[in-house]
Amino acid sequence: MGTKVSFYEKYRWLIAVTLLAFGTYAMFGLPTMKSVFYEPMRTALGLTHEQFGTVNGLYGKICFLMYFPGGWLADRFDARKLLCFSYIASGILGLCLAAYPSFLGIQLIFMAWGVTTILTFWATQIKVIRSLGSDEIQGKIFGVENGLEGVSGMIISFIALAIFGMVSVEALGLRYVLIFQSVLTMAIGVVSYLVLKDVKISDSEDEKYTLKDYLGVLKLPQVWLVGGIVCCFYLMRASLSYISPYLESGFMMTAALVGTVSIIRQTGTKIFAGPVFGALSDKKGSTIFMMVIGFIVAIVCVIGMMVTPVDTKNTMLVVVLMLVLAFVLFGMTGIGFAQISESKIPLKYTGAAAGLISVIGYVPDTFYYDIAGRWIENYGMAGYQRIFMLSAAVGIVGIILSIALSRMIKRIKSSSENA
Repeated sequence: MGTKVSFYEKYRWLIAVTLLAFGTYAMFGLPTMKSVFYEPMRTALGLTHEQFGTVNGLYGKICFLMYFPGGWLADRFDARKLLCFSYIASGILGLCLAAYPSFLGIQLIFMAWGVTTILTFWATQIKVIRSLGSDEIQGKIFGVENGLEGVSGMIISFIALAIFGMVSVEALGLRYVLIFQSVLTMAIGVVSYLVLKDVKISDSEDEKYTLKDYLGVLKLPQVWLVGGIVCCFYLMRASLSYISPYLESGFMMTAALVGTVSIIRQTGTKIFAGPVFGALSDKKGSTIFMMVIGFIVAIVCVIGMMVTPVDTKNTMLVVVLMLVLAFVLFGMTGIGFAQISESKIPLKYTGAAAGLISVIGYVPDTFYYDIAGRWIENYGMAGYQRIFMLSAAVGIVGIILSIALSRMIKRIKSSSENA
């Protein structure tokens, strides 16, 4: 008779993944709270649209610089300690922001979040998730984590929205939300340290990038094309956060109603988008094909919002377009890095390729929020039109890059077959 396995031992990976999913959303929800509470957060902090864009741009720039050294850190330090530090430090920074400091203080907090959410967390979290099961169930583990992140996001966001609506003064409501999410993040940090104590965090050779790996990857045109495609849909996804103030300012929706719609956009669509796009990609046999379809639908939605007259009777139409756009962009996010395999990038370059693609793909974080904030500040409602136009133009570039990548793959296959 075999040894009886306890419920905890059998589902330990699921418990750990659930905890990481909740922790990830709670922690990243602090520096990205503008996605749900853009206008209340901006006014409570006493910032102009341009200043708010500057603050978010600073966070993006620091994150951009932290991706590579974060991988090195994850390979050389205890993963549990890094995760625990990330959660607790991020929570403390959230409590500091709840005090509504000066503009300089706000900038320093967002810059510090770039360190605690990326340098000590991003690569470490991926490493921990990969260590929760064998190679045969990696897709299952990462798929479940992605879905649970959407579920956790919806739960946390609706609790936050309820807390926000409990008081009539928006600045006080936002303070309570910041305190709630900060304390939750810190608590998850402590619990995760205890739960993960029995998990063997294994090293992964493909995360240990060498100079030779980088030089080799730089010579692969597929990597640059995939990075460009990721950059295009990521910039379009970054524009989603500006639809909330657009609805509030132009269509006179209340902050609470905008918050509810934003939560559905940010988390509800994410639960289903990735699995749906993944299944369709498998059925078609090409993630690149689905990227093209995604860009086309996204462009149609953006142009639809751009040409829809700003009138309260058109509110529902804009909300529907926004939700479809979010579903498509989160679906593209779910399959974006799957293009690495389809692009015939050599297996030994997989880790370095993912790192370089991340740097290329997330480069909008370094400049986009500054530009968008300046547009809204200087042009008002016309500033949103500029955001929509830029998104549509970037979507067209994404289609061109996707077609170029598809043709390149065909040439690589043809050369391989004729060799």
